[in-house]
Amino acid sequence: MATISQPLLVIGGGNMGRAIVQGAVRAGTLAGGAVVVLEPDGAKHAAFLELGCAAHAQADPAVREFKTLEAEHADGLVLLSVKPQMLGVVAETVGSSLREPARLVMSVLAGATTTRLAEGFGARVVRLMPNTPAQIGLGITAMCAGPGATGTDLGVTRTLFASVGRVIDLDEDLLDAFTAVAGSGPAYVYLLAEGMAAGAEAVGFTRPQAAELARATIIGAAGLLQGQPEVDPAALRAMVTSKGGTTAAALQVLDEGGVVGSIVGAIVAARDRGRELGRE
Repeated sequence: MATISQPLLVIGGGNMGRAIVQGAVRAGTLAGGAVVVLEPDGAKHAAFLELGCAAHAQADPAVREFKTLEAEHADGLVLLSVKPQMLGVVAETVGSSLREPARLVMSVLAGATTTRLAEGFGARVVRLMPNTPAQIGLGITAMCAGPGATGTDLGVTRTLFASVGRVIDLDEDLLDAFTAVAGSGPAYVYLLAEGMAAGAEAVGFTRPQAAELARATIIGAAGLLQGQPEVDPAALRAMVTSKGGTTAAALQVLDEGGVVGSIVGAIVAARDRGRELGRE
């Protein structure tokens, strides 16, 4: 496993920031003592402190500690993992203090273009979109280079995010679409699990039984998708569906309800919202 010796300043210690740091530290990619987290909500600090990271609620002490680590090691890295709507506030608060020397800034903010990021931080920028399965090392992250990013920058970024799953390269004009499919996609699966569990209760199972059945079925089906990548999902569905059988009866209801069309529409809506966030 490749390692990163540079210190890292994480701005935003929510679910995604925590998942990336936890995955990288546990994989040995990062040393916890080389990570400084800026997160206003003190209740979120414990998860980072357990990893040996420093955590601050205020910008000034966080930036000071980060720069102290840089003086001991090398120019550091910055990871932006706040809500997209907070980009302007963050750039105003800490952007100027991070402009010199030019640092690599990695952003996981949905909709925030590399141009906007470079304007806010005057730095070398890489834009990324991971998804929440990164929390268990099964994420998939799309990556694109922004202004000034070098091959070395992309290598360091890939090393960091490979510690929480797969990394693919995409042109920036496809990142909002990727967000709609892979970034928001886990929510679609969880909604399916909710519906399956509710259906299981409707046919007589207890709530715990229903939840267990939904989880086990989705995990098993996902395993088949993963284990047989050469087989089209439609073919896997056909294997389960006997003419006139129980699965056919169920799928007829889903077809009549326009489920596939609704999923397509949901992905388009998520893509469009990502584009709107980039303009806000």
